[in-house]
Amino acid sequence: MHPFRRYFPSFKEEYKPSTQIILKFDELRHKFKKTPQPLEQQNDGEKTDSQQLSGEHNSLGDKLISQLIQNNSKPLSDEGKRLLNQEAQYIKSQISRLERDGTHVILFNVPGDHRIENTLAVKQSKLLMKELFPPKSFNWISDPPTKEWLTGDGAHLTALDARVYADFLKGYLKSYMQL
Repeated sequence: MHPFRRYFPSFKEEYKPSTQIILKFDELRHKFKKTPQPLEQQNDGEKTDSQQLSGEHNSLGDKLISQLIQNNSKPLSDEGKRLLNQEAQYIKSQISRLERDGTHVILFNVPGDHRIENTLAVKQSKLLMKELFPPKSFNWISDPPTKEWLTGDGAHLTALDARVYADFLKGYLKSYMQL
C-alpha cells in the first residue's frame, strides 16, 4: 500500500484525481527518464472533458454543484469549525510522524469547480486551514495558475484536468527535489 493511502483517506484508489496525482508522483519518485507524451497522445481512446460532461451526466453534475453551492453559501458553523480543528490536529500528528520517519510533507489545495470555490464556507475553510497549517511551519505548494477547472460533481476533476493538475504538481516536485 502506498504511504499516502495509508495515512490519508482521500488518496484511496476510488478517488481518481488523487490516483492520477499519485501515479505522477510515483513516476517522478522513481525518476523515469521517459520523454513525456503530449496530452493529445495520452488521450487515445479516452473521452474529452466536454464529452464526459455532456448529456445526463452533466445534468446530474449540475444538480450536485447547485446543492454544494447552496450548502456552502452560509458561513461555517461553530460545529464545522470545531470539526476542522479536530481533524487538523489529527493531520498534524500524522505529519509529525511522517517527518520523524524522514518523509518531506508538502501540503496543497486540489482545485475544484470555481463556483464552489467562491462560496463563503469554502473560503472560510481554506483560510482556517492556512491558519492551522501556517506556511512558516508547513510546506505549501502555491495554487496552480487560475483556470476554470472542470469537474463532474463539483469536487473531482475530470480525467484531463486531473492530468493537467498532476503535471503542475510534477513540475513543482521536480524543482523541489533539485533544491
